Amino acid sequence: MAVDQRDAGRSDVDRAAPRPWRTRYRVTLVTLALFGVASRATALTIDGGPSYSPPGGGSCSVSPPISTSQGPSISEVTVTCSGLVPSAVQNLYFGIKNDANVNGETMTGTAPTNASAAVYRFASSGGTSITYAGNSGGTATTVFDTVSTLNVNTQLVLLFQSGTGSLVNTGGAPANNGNGDITDLWKVTASSFTTKVNVNAAVSPTTPSDNSVPTVFNPARTRNGVDKDISKVDLGFYWQDLPTPTPTFTQSNTPTVTVTPTVTPTETPTETPTETATDTPTDTPTETPTDTPTDTPTETPTDTPVTPSPTDTPTDTPTPTVTPTATATPTVTLTPTVIGPCAPMVKPHVSISMLTTPPGDERFRFGGSMMLPLTPPVDPVTKGVRILVYDNTGATVVDATIPGGAYSTLTKTGWQLNRLGTRATYNNRSTTGPWISGIRTVTVSVVPKTPGLFRFSVGGKKANIANVPAANLPVTAKMLLDPPFANSGQCGNALFPGGPRPTPHCAIIRGGLRCS
Repeated sequence: MAVDQRDAGRSDVDRAAPRPWRTRYRVTLVTLALFGVASRATALTIDGGPSYSPPGGGSCSVSPPISTSQGPSISEVTVTCSGLVPSAVQNLYFGIKNDANVNGETMTGTAPTNASAAVYRFASSGGTSITYAGNSGGTATTVFDTVSTLNVNTQLVLLFQSGTGSLVNTGGAPANNGNGDITDLWKVTASSFTTKVNVNAAVSPTTPSDNSVPTVFNPARTRNGVDKDISKVDLGFYWQDLPTPTPTFTQSNTPTVTVTPTVTPTETPTETPTETATDTPTDTPTETPTDTPTDTPTETPTDTPVTPSPTDTPTDTPTPTVTPTATATPTVTLTPTVIGPCAPMVKPHVSISMLTTPPGDERFRFGGSMMLPLTPPVDPVTKGVRILVYDNTGATVVDATIPGGAYSTLTKTGWQLNRLGTRATYNNRSTTGPWISGIRTVTVSVVPKTPGLFRFSVGGKKANIANVPAANLPVTAKMLLDPPFANSGQCGNALFPGGPRPTPHCAIIRGGLRCS
């Protein structure tokens, strides 16, 4: 989305809509069995973008609408994106787009130019906001009480709101350039979100804290056609494709009927040229029916009468016959959403209460231990986790992806790492939501004395989980520390086959599900 603001008593603003990108997301560092902190030097891998149309569908709009007769204070707009499908790709990102337009602000009547002091450069980020800074280079025409040429500090603030997600550092990919810095992107995990775009300014050396217009540039005192404030901001989408499915070769349990041409001697009455002792040997070409056996020999008129003799012996020349043959044939099966392989869990437990009451009040608990490989590094603070529960029909009971991202005091949501780096904790303390499947807390900890051993617990309330009939028990539960598919093997599988204790089993107790 390109936003071009011009304030001169009136403003001309051009915009194109937001554009998508693609990204491959690399993992962060874990030393031995301890969680690591994400390295800002690790580059994202971009598979697509920048583009204004996100993969999988969706669109964005700007409020107030951009027009050619903008008012005197168009320094703040709200970008609303909806109808997004983050699951169409592995990771979806949104932020500064610098491949075509210059991002920056001037007050000289001409648009900002590539690599000039007016171009927005990364200043800071935290929580849900990114701040970029620019400078007029001593040439800004500021109009407040008098017309004067001063050195003006400019600022762009992107504040991401009303939609789950987290800030990630690009690590240099996509790269900053003369059209502006990117440095950080918003990782989109919801179907909709909004972004506040604020263009600020202050006379140097003051740091900007309010909109450029009318704080520094006042259109009420402009000289029409001479004084102009022009700000340009271009936003778009980036993404990382889903991993390529790996073909798996499995022996089919059901024999496959395959129509196979086979050479088979058949006892078929056929008119076959044979060397038979006769008064006059003849060499007569005849047509041999091969597709349909016939019990009645056919007579073929020839110059020399020869009695066709059906023979019950296999002919010297094998006849190719298309014969349906039941053959157990290995089949190639493509599985695009294979999860794991996952390690068996130790002492797993799943509970969902209040299943028989109206949806929206269910409580969810899940926990256990699992021994996992340490390559790639395990880092839920950056990569997040995925929780899955299925019933015995394969129907999904819970499918919740908790995104990575540091805890934000503004949204009261995110991950924190303890001082020793042995426990990562996700909290969602928001009183208004949104909550992902009602989940409020996730804890993943390592056991330093046993490298590879991880313990976890998940807790949620006010979830919206459908009832699980007793006939659909037992359930299967999975915890993925390398979402979305954990093909690295960094996931645990909880089975509750039933039987005498201590074999894990499931039961419906007081209107709720208990598995342990």
